[in-house]
Amino acid sequence: MKKPPEDLDAWAFYHKARSVQAVYNKDSQHEAIQWSQKALEKDPDFAAAYGEIARAKGVQFFYQWTKDEEATLQEAIDTAEQSIRLDPNDPGAYAALGYVYRYTGDETRAIANLERAAELNPSNANIRLELAHTLDWFRHQDRALPEIEQAIKLSPRDPRLQNMYFYKVHILFHLKAFEHSLEATRGMSAALTTDTWRMYYHLMRAANFAQLDRTKDAEKSIQSALKINGKLSVAAMRKKFEGSKNHPENRRFWLESLAKAGLP
Repeated sequence: MKKPPEDLDAWAFYHKARSVQAVYNKDSQHEAIQWSQKALEKDPDFAAAYGEIARAKGVQFFYQWTKDEEATLQEAIDTAEQSIRLDPNDPGAYAALGYVYRYTGDETRAIANLERAAELNPSNANIRLELAHTLDWFRHQDRALPEIEQAIKLSPRDPRLQNMYFYKVHILFHLKAFEHSLEATRGMSAALTTDTWRMYYHLMRAANFAQLDRTKDAEKSIQSALKINGKLSVAAMRKKFEGSKNHPENRRFWLESLAKAGLP
């Protein structure tokens, strides 16, 4: 990876972009792109800022927070590739490209780019997080679990700790280790800072409770999620997943569990 930009404002803007992008709501993704663009105004060759734009645009595509989803996805890929062209040894650039390729359903490119990123910087917790998420996405939960555990170990006070614990909970759920998944929600609960992840915390607990036939606990968790987002429904979540290209068995098991838990 090249040295950080000499312009301290560019560096500060980039870190602001990283911070807000992790919030995972519509406004935060737009804000992350704006902060990254500010960084690029200060340093047009700042590869990592392009990578952050790519991540934000990928999230905009996934959550349908854009008028032209396919154009936004292509912009995410192009921006990640620009990051690599600017710095072929930047692990974050490969991680961004791999993370975005998830949304295309290209398992080989997604995993290969993230594994390359992990080779370049094996101690980067965020890269481990993104590799774990991508392996989970393509239903390789057995490979994903040690990656997410390593991410948490590497950075136990990380600003993305709520994200890390969510994926640990999610991975264990798909491994059908429901009690262990519920146990991991305790760590997630302690790390929560935003309503988006509070909602997913309640949904994960609901899905686990449903599989354990703890009906009242499942219903209570669904109601807690609905208090945060009253528009939640199985149909709305199914629509969101339709264009995401994640593994169909992940989709089926998750949505069936939420329906069993009582999600409308």
